[in-house]
Amino acid sequence: NAVVQALIEHAAEVFGGACGTSAPLSPQSEAASTPVASPPVSPRSAQDPTSPPSSSAGDETLASPAGASAQVAAPIAAPAAAPVAAIISAPAVPPSPARRALDSQARALEEELGVVAARRESVRAQLEASTSAPETAEEQVAVDAARERVQELQARLEEDRKATDEFAAQLEDVKQLSNDIESLRAQREAFEAQAAEYERELETLSAASMDAESQATEILERIAEAESAREQARGRSEAASKALETARASAPSPAGGADSDATRHLHALQEETARLEEETARHEDATQRLLAERDAGMRSAEAAAESAEAQIAEAEA
Repeated sequence: NAVVQALIEHAAEVFGGACGTSAPLSPQSEAASTPVASPPVSPRSAQDPTSPPSSSAGDETLASPAGASAQVAAPIAAPAAAPVAAIISAPAVPPSPARRALDSQARALEEELGVVAARRESVRAQLEASTSAPETAEEQVAVDAARERVQELQARLEEDRKATDEFAAQLEDVKQLSNDIESLRAQREAFEAQAAEYERELETLSAASMDAESQATEILERIAEAESAREQARGRSEAASKALETARASAPSPAGGADSDATRHLHALQEETARLEEETARHEDATQRLLAERDAGMRSAEAAAESAEAQIAEAEA
């Protein structure tokens, strides 16, 4: 009776601590834990220490120490909490404060379950090694109460195991969420790099547009100079023509040499005027071409800027 009482108290302490609360024994267990006088040893038992003790009335199972120990120890055996070890050994994602806290809780829970399993094995070994067997109705009641207590503790342990499985599922969700966050962060970095590239391209196009505008301004200045030179040549040509007409009207016969010189001068002025007009036309064509290229470059730059702004807005979103 003393050995059974000690084992019952030890089992209640182990499994009560594992479940978080140490529930007291039921009234039946307290009543069954009252020491009862051991029956007198039979002459056969006194002469032969290896002979088994006498069986209780009509109970063959409880007649042997192994049977009683097995009935009390059988509900104690329970599978270890393997999901926690599997979770801890799973590949980790980049650490974060929440992840480190969850890993710490998982390790603490694994260590606690390992301690509980070791103590459970110790209790089972003690029960199997016990050589006492219930021989009276009071001892049978104590064994039944102990069995009920162990079953209750086993049920509570199963609830704890379900809670551990739920915790493992939540940890998997946290890991998946962390992977999704890392993927989104990588996409955002790619969008930012692309936006920076668009901004550099826009700066290049702006610089090219400014160069085109500078060239166009220079060509316009050259056109204005050519226009001025043409107007001056035209004025000189007209003055030469008037002078030639005046010379012809005043002295038509003797001024043949002067007429010839004035005519050559007039032709030279006309050729210079034509050359200046051709140069002006070429400058105007070049100006129109550069203006068209500038407009095309500006449109391309504006399109690139709009695309870059859209990409930046998408990356920010």
